Amino acid sequence: DARPEPKAADRSGPLPLSPSQRRMWLMHGLDDSGTTYNVPLAFELTGPLDEAALRQALRSVVERHEALRTRFVVEAGTPRQVVGAVPDVDLPVAEVRDDAERLDRAERIARHRFDLTTGPLIRCELLRLGEERHVLLAVLHHIVFDGWSLGVFSRDLADCYEAARAGRAPAPPPAVQPARS
Repeated sequence: DARPEPKAADRSGPLPLSPSQRRMWLMHGLDDSGTTYNVPLAFELTGPLDEAALRQALRSVVERHEALRTRFVVEAGTPRQVVGAVPDVDLPVAEVRDDAERLDRAERIARHRFDLTTGPLIRCELLRLGEERHVLLAVLHHIVFDGWSLGVFSRDLADCYEAARAGRAPAPPPAVQPARS
């Protein structure tokens, strides 16, 4: 029993939301804090760090994954998702020497209020703790990022970082992007 090859959906216009995206979109609208569906991440980085390569790696990961370029608009009263162009990926860098400031910065980025209509639904900051000690903070909205995504994001970030450091292009993105459900 041969299964047909998966085909990429037409991304030239707005797409319907999956049932779970629709629920999350509705709940986000009811969330007074605007942060309930944030997924905060912290990656401890040790050893020499090429900040320019890390910035390029983040951009490459966002370019690879449509979900990280998706925003949510309302057309005729119906929420729709729109896959956009690759946004500028900002990576502010802060010198942090004590635990209190590190915790404050981590809490601040975790409480970032995302606007689902404008995106991007990812925000990052690099904390420089020492010459060879850094923490990459990231927060993503759960409407585009889930537990399964964490492994993919981590692996792709590492692969894209190594490619950027080596001066080569990262692997091409998957031909078919997963549906959000």
